[in-house]
Amino acid sequence: SRGQLGAPVARANSTDHLRKGPAYGDYAIGDSALPTAHGWPTFRQDAMRQAHVKVVLPEDPKLLWTSELSGVQLGAAVIAGTTLVVADAQRHSLEALDLKTGTSKWTFVADGPILGSPTIAGSLCLFGSRDGWVYALRLEDGVLAWRNLAAPEERQILAAGQLESAWPALSTVAVAKGTVCAVAGRHNMAEAGIVVTGFDLKSGTKKWQMTPEHRPKNNLLTAGAYARKSLKPHPRPTSAALEGWIACDGQSVQIDRLGAVDLATGQARENFDARLKHAYTGILRTLKNGAARSDFEPWLLTASDHDQSFSYDQKARKFKIGDETVSIKVTGEVRSVASTSKDWVILSDGHVVLVGKRERTIRATIPFEGSAIPHGLAIAQGRVFVVTDAGRVLCFGR
Repeated sequence: SRGQLGAPVARANSTDHLRKGPAYGDYAIGDSALPTAHGWPTFRQDAMRQAHVKVVLPEDPKLLWTSELSGVQLGAAVIAGTTLVVADAQRHSLEALDLKTGTSKWTFVADGPILGSPTIAGSLCLFGSRDGWVYALRLEDGVLAWRNLAAPEERQILAAGQLESAWPALSTVAVAKGTVCAVAGRHNMAEAGIVVTGFDLKSGTKKWQMTPEHRPKNNLLTAGAYARKSLKPHPRPTSAALEGWIACDGQSVQIDRLGAVDLATGQARENFDARLKHAYTGILRTLKNGAARSDFEPWLLTASDHDQSFSYDQKARKFKIGDETVSIKVTGEVRSVASTSKDWVILSDGHVVLVGKRERTIRATIPFEGSAIPHGLAIAQGRVFVVTDAGRVLCFGR
């Protein structure tokens, strides 16, 4: 039965497909939902995607190293300790670089493309692949600790000229309170639907799996989002393609416009602890007259240091601190914004721009060759890292 607008065929499956790797049990676990003082362990630094890190950048950063990777479809970098990790979608691999020198530390090849960023929790590096599986690697050497199936079953289809799971897993997972939350699927109204799975971080065993229900557009989660976009809430169910973002507040996970899931139980929640507006997340596309439309793109270009926010309005081409427009001129398309202890950081095509928080003016402009990928900015240990669309990773600092 497909119901009013079609209930998804996907059904939660209690079968555990855990596969143990050579590094199984030989690692320390951590919690990526909690902010870290110096690292950049997940997409946009923390699980609420606020892109803020408590470091001080040097007065005049210079290029320290460049790493030329063979892939030209890289994801945003994540950083913990002395290791930077970036995904190469074409090679189905993760590439780990030494943070100080840019030299290769290890490479891991998955059974499907990795589109996006992994997540580092303790000494584990976790990610989802379009083969439908979630992988956990030991960060030190890239050896497999465990992997488990995020899809409800092993079913493959032909997509973009290659075999993928009918439920490809998002690369970025959420980790909090010993649970890894992974999302797999393509669209909540497609035949296969979307499934959400919780795995035990240490053992890799499946804790729960659920299928989000169709939610009316005027529920507690989506009404506020529609109001912020000056759109009228609609009583019909939400149609949402899974485009690569989830946000976690440590208690629950918000998945696109499909609602929130309790991390401990896997039960649907009607709200996101009233903090949905603080989840600065990725692009959400909905379908209107058969065309993709970005409703939440402004959220991509917002950073918050918990006292104030810094954002870029792509339509007006203006920057704001809080609600106040500030006069900042940059060259090229703005790709990302971030926050440090003393600076707002802007990534544009060919430039990294540092804006002093106290002065509210540009204090340094760092040029580089080429164009950056969207959100190809990471900051850690007083250095700025940029991923370009030509397959390069750049490091700036002193």
